[in-house]
Amino acid sequence: MKNHEIQERSCSLCEYGQEIFDGEYCICKKKGIVSPSWQCRKFQFDPLKVKVSVQKIPQFRPLSE
Repeated sequence: MKNHEIQERSCSLCEYGQEIFDGEYCICKKKGIVSPSWQCRKFQFDPLKVKVSVQKIPQFRPLSE
């Protein structure tokens, strides 16, 4: 967890948690159904669950003469 201390510790980013019902709840292998913002002592960061936003590159039109 040393490299990932910037990330918020929550069940939605844990390797034991899985979001259900469009992110309203998480199902945890250790604790059952919990809130996505909840965390327990078994928290293990899973970097594949981080949602990255991608910015669109603006489209430029060529200048007319």
